[in-house]
Amino acid sequence: MRATRVMIALLLALALPGLAWAQEADSTPAQAEEAGGETSRYDNPDAGWESRRFHVGGFYGRLSGGTALGTIENVFFRTQVNMDTDNAFGFRVGWSATARFDVELEYGSSSPGLLATLTDLRGQGKTEVPFADLDMTWVTASVNYSMIERTRRIVPYLTVGLGIVSVSSDAEGIVDATQPGLVFGGGLRIRLVDQIALRADARGLRSGFGTKQEDDALPGVFIGEFNASNFLWTLGLDIRF
Repeated sequence: MRATRVMIALLLALALPGLAWAQEADSTPAQAEEAGGETSRYDNPDAGWESRRFHVGGFYGRLSGGTALGTIENVFFRTQVNMDTDNAFGFRVGWSATARFDVELEYGSSSPGLLATLTDLRGQGKTEVPFADLDMTWVTASVNYSMIERTRRIVPYLTVGLGIVSVSSDAEGIVDATQPGLVFGGGLRIRLVDQIALRADARGLRSGFGTKQEDDALPGVFIGEFNASNFLWTLGLDIRF
């Protein structure tokens, strides 16, 4: 529940300012002509988006674990396995299908590693130690829905998509597998010039859809499964053509 509240708060923080700023429409073609200036290719809210339908871009950000990967317990202490936090980077390619919808392919990579959080059986005496390396890559196919006309300078949007998530580790006994993935979230697109836009995204990345760890069982990362929820914050550029 806490992870869900954090994601909702992030989406609101991204969307609400964009909705407020975006109410100020860019100057219309008629106004630009009267002022003697050149009109933007995006000024027509009905057809302007068709002038440049493809986009490519890159991003950089942070990936962090949203939920524990499992717990090991004995008569003395409890060990909870978590993902650490690390930088993330990647690239995207996309196509504007309609005035409000983009379809997009994304590749991303990060090396967050695993943490072991040790406590006593009452949850006290918390100690965190690096447990193992973990490399993670993902490929997703997503749909972005622009909440207002994409011809505005600042456009908030929502994202949902499916893909695959691959993880590997040099540590013996740690998962090396590929799992189905789900990505969801939103962001802001800020047009700098007609061809280039700045993007800020906050997303959840879910990998694997296995059941919850059973009592006395090992965490999935030790038995070939990777059922994890992650938060992904990124900042990047899109170039349209």
